[in-house]
Amino acid sequence: MKKPFTKFICHSTAYCFFLLLLIMASQRVETLLMQWIGTDFLLEKIRYDSEHERGKPPGLVESAIMFFVVGFVWAEIKQLWDEGLLNYLYDMWNVVDFFTNMLYLTCIGLRFSAWFIVQRELASGLEAYLPREEWDPYDPMLISEGIFGAANIFSFLKMVHIFSVNPHLGPLQISLGRMVFDIIKFFFIYSLVLFAFGCGMNQLLWYYADIDKELCYSG
Repeated sequence: MKKPFTKFICHSTAYCFFLLLLIMASQRVETLLMQWIGTDFLLEKIRYDSEHERGKPPGLVESAIMFFVVGFVWAEIKQLWDEGLLNYLYDMWNVVDFFTNMLYLTCIGLRFSAWFIVQRELASGLEAYLPREEWDPYDPMLISEGIFGAANIFSFLKMVHIFSVNPHLGPLQISLGRMVFDIIKFFFIYSLVLFAFGCGMNQLLWYYADIDKELCYSG
């Protein structure tokens, strides 16, 4: 794939498939598919997975996402090696890609940590498979899900960069990029006006806020 157009088409198609995997993972397509088939074995597997959700190994879709992430990390390392650090950091999309890959790697590490903690608790004779509402707020499984959601946002934002080749969206992105400072100035003026009205409303309604607070706590 030495022709730039062919390389762009292949990379864009692969990335769109990666986004499709992210959608499938967020919608729990594997579970929905097993429910739709509805055999006794699959329904029993769904029940077992729901009871052993904490620290469970990745499924087929999540494993495919992990392979894509490894490929993305290798591509970024190769690009950094070929272009050098300064040229690599000059393009902000490279920084976004680096940050996104770090989020995915952190998510993978936390999932492995959750699995290790569960295995250690089982070896100690403790009850490891608790209902989700009884998990620790800082359980690695919960943190990994939050980081995975944040990484998904950055992954879908990458489509903005891909759509820059579009004859309609490309010039629009350039125009918006040149207008960033003007937009910031507008929001600064808007914030001043909003703050002025907020001060006036606070002067009028502060007494009722205290009354509502007392009524809320007193029942």
